[in-house]
Amino acid sequence: MSVDLEFLKKLREAFQIEATEHLEEVSGSLLSLEKDPGLAQSQACIEKLLRNFHSLKGSSRAVNLGLIERVCQEVESILVEHKSASTELSTDLTDDLYKVACAMLSCVHSLDLASGKTSGENELEQLLVGALSRASASPSEERNPISDYVLKEEEKASPTENDVKGKHSLASLSTGTMRVSVDRMEEIVKRLEELVYAKLVADQRLTDCDDLQSILGKWTRQWHRIRPEVENEAQKSGHKQKNYIQEFIDLHDSFIGRLQEKLLNLETSFQQEKRITHNLVDGLLEKSRELTMTPFSVLQDLFERIIRDISKQQKKEVKFTLNGGETEIDRHILDEFKEPLIHLIRNSIDHGIESTNDREKCGKPAQSNIRINLAMIDSGKVEISIKDDGGGIDLEKIKERAVNLRMMTAEKAAESNEQQLYSLLFRSSFSTKDEVSDISGRGIGLAIVKETIEKLGGQIEVDSKLGEGTTFRLIVPVRRATMFGVTAVVDNQTLVVPTSAIRSAIRVRDCDSRIVQGRWTLTFGERLVPMVWLADILDLDNKVDHEEAVALICGKGDYPVAILVEEVTGEQEVAVSPLPTPLSRVRHITGATLLKTGDLAAVINVNDVLSSAHLLGSNQDALEARRARKAKAGSGAATKKILVTDDSITSRVLLKNILESNDYQVEVANDGEDAWQKLHTKRFDLLITDVEMPKMSGFELTKKIRTESTFSDIPIIVVTSLASLEDRKTGVEVGASAYFVKSNFEKSNLIDMVKRLI
Repeated sequence: MSVDLEFLKKLREAFQIEATEHLEEVSGSLLSLEKDPGLAQSQACIEKLLRNFHSLKGSSRAVNLGLIERVCQEVESILVEHKSASTELSTDLTDDLYKVACAMLSCVHSLDLASGKTSGENELEQLLVGALSRASASPSEERNPISDYVLKEEEKASPTENDVKGKHSLASLSTGTMRVSVDRMEEIVKRLEELVYAKLVADQRLTDCDDLQSILGKWTRQWHRIRPEVENEAQKSGHKQKNYIQEFIDLHDSFIGRLQEKLLNLETSFQQEKRITHNLVDGLLEKSRELTMTPFSVLQDLFERIIRDISKQQKKEVKFTLNGGETEIDRHILDEFKEPLIHLIRNSIDHGIESTNDREKCGKPAQSNIRINLAMIDSGKVEISIKDDGGGIDLEKIKERAVNLRMMTAEKAAESNEQQLYSLLFRSSFSTKDEVSDISGRGIGLAIVKETIEKLGGQIEVDSKLGEGTTFRLIVPVRRATMFGVTAVVDNQTLVVPTSAIRSAIRVRDCDSRIVQGRWTLTFGERLVPMVWLADILDLDNKVDHEEAVALICGKGDYPVAILVEEVTGEQEVAVSPLPTPLSRVRHITGATLLKTGDLAAVINVNDVLSSAHLLGSNQDALEARRARKAKAGSGAATKKILVTDDSITSRVLLKNILESNDYQVEVANDGEDAWQKLHTKRFDLLITDVEMPKMSGFELTKKIRTESTFSDIPIIVVTSLASLEDRKTGVEVGASAYFVKSNFEKSNLIDMVKRLI
């Protein structure tokens, strides 16, 4: 019985994929018919619909979904009747079929694989007895039975294939293709991206070999200088001593010769290894990323349905056009900015496009247009423009709204240029709409759009002409890729700043720096650029004077900022691992990576840093903040040592940075066993541990510590994703001092607890 149930679950999982494809094709066919009605188009649409519903009927029967099977049967009967009578599908019937397809899609998505139950059956049942029964009761010629509908000979499928697997037939194997879960493919690509570290290791080995060659070369040169003196001293010695020294000189020369030979062989071997590793990793990454590429046009039906529904709701006529839909974009990136695009489309209809009456008064055609154009640009990026021919953006209304919300003074608003005013649209809680609707008006949508696009490493711009329309331009990468980053030192920590965000790197002492209106500035490109310490933004301390610092010039357009770091140590290719879900939006940090030295490093979110840099107070304020941190460091907190144990790289980096920013000394362990070994070699004042780890879990580690008298009193904080009452109870029983769930994680709460315990 369990085998049958497991088989049925797999069958239903395959059904969900197949049914979604069929129903999306149905929606697309109906939308196409709405845009281009006519008898010929209607008959072609009926053929496609019959094919989809017929296959869906057999598949739903195979997984015991009787209601969907009955609906498909009824729809087939109606379609066969119209096919036989050579009549068009009416607008009302097209609408009803569209509702049926949406309801069926809802049922399919809510299908429970174990029980076979869905949450959308009531709506589908109502449509079955309502809209479809009305359509089937319409007068027509004599109705043909379903059995009379036969597919073309070349499109037939055997009953077994239709009933059991639908489109998942052996035909797919014969073409050399198979279905693979997107999530599974994403996981493979992520694992392959981690191979970048293998390239870094190969580079580092070659660097280490060069360093050894340099050291050996220095020793050899020094030896050649002092060797004559050693030989002279040997000549002055007794016979026995002379032989002993000569024997040592010969042994030394032989040893150095063999060492040089070995190092030369190692260097040759490392060069070959580096070349092979680079070619292999780059090739694998290139091929794996191609597997996740998909044409942008897969979103076309979704956009058309959204435009159709909103325009009907608001009684507006909107025509949608997509150009460049064949452009392929990584599926992960497409999923990420799908919602921002949907929001921009909704905004275009709700904010931008006027009502039919208003358009006619302005001399515009009643039917408005929304166009999406895609164009490839340099560096593997694509520009996506969303353009409408609506009323455009009223700059005077933006100024008025900004002053009312106290975002700027009336004088500042009057002086602001177009781009400065447009940038306000992306501020949270800012909206030019006076009323809040289900679609827009709350002032948070565009802020989320900007945040999402920038998170992907892209940018967004807006251009508008009053009375003519608005265009939003999104520039995003077409694929995920490893990036190059500059490694910079801040407060003895190595951080990674994306190279693409840096316009230039210069030593402050080499440029003209001065204080202007209470803030340090430097001259770059014949303009004054404000200087801000990265340490101030990250709430750390800097170890050098500003003249010894390195300025990273960041920021696009006319508003660059000089971000000061203590030192730049190099540049390397990095694979960025995102922070885990509860911590995915840590300010100023976009993820973590492994350096070629094997050390962990946080990757800086430059957009966040630039936003904070503009908001940071005067230079005097920053100086006072630094003094306060130094006073706090002198209070003794820096002497406290904490061991962080977690098998997740990103979690370790995050916790380490949080604690170190509060002046604690932190060491990390990869798992429970590693932590147990470190506890025996060093003294720690507190332990922070995850629960689910290889080799030894956090609960096992805690229990083991409590039974060891040497450090049984050490406070232990558990930070885990396990949130059940049973897990919390287990944590208390084994001896945890505090228990934090990652989904409710708050930085301040953790620091407060650490302070209380030590």
